[in-house]
Amino acid sequence: LLLDLQGRLLARSASEVDTLPWPWLLAWCNHAGVYCVPTTELIEWLKDAVGGRSALDVAAGHGAIGCALGIHTTDARMSERPEIAAEYRRVGHPPPFCPPEVETLEALAAVEKYRPQVVICAWGSEKDKGRGGFVFGLDEVAILRKVETYIHIGTRRRHPHRGMRRPDQVLRPPWLRSRAVQRDDQICVWNRR
Repeated sequence: LLLDLQGRLLARSASEVDTLPWPWLLAWCNHAGVYCVPTTELIEWLKDAVGGRSALDVAAGHGAIGCALGIHTTDARMSERPEIAAEYRRVGHPPPFCPPEVETLEALAAVEKYRPQVVICAWGSEKDKGRGGFVFGLDEVAILRKVETYIHIGTRRRHPHRGMRRPDQVLRPPWLRSRAVQRDDQICVWNRR
């Protein structure tokens, strides 16, 4: 249901995803290294949010969101570094899989290369600047300075955006699906001021 014949993640409606038993979906996401399960409702919302502007999917992992939107997808592929892959395994999480069509490029470098108006990121970790986060995470503040709109899909507990000002918009739509056990998924939108 969730993969095409080449093993790539597909966007499906939330109602289709919900036909899968919840414990099975969580276990499968963990095993497959999938954080965000792209729903067709999410893709349609993102199309509307982008509104014809140029867009880029960073920290794209499996690349399903960018592929469904027809935009560039990039990922630094940090999870392929031996020390980071070992940490994933240590905590029982397989590293995310990035297919070849996802360009290997760190988020800020991708923004500088493609100069998008909108950046989309699902489950990207914030760069650690002494407030928590991940040493190899995204510099979200620097990204926002270079784009009109930054959209982050994640969870309230895992993605607090400590270095960012309050989002201009926080949505908790019923059609977001992920591997988050708490079901506290959200979309945060920042517009450059």
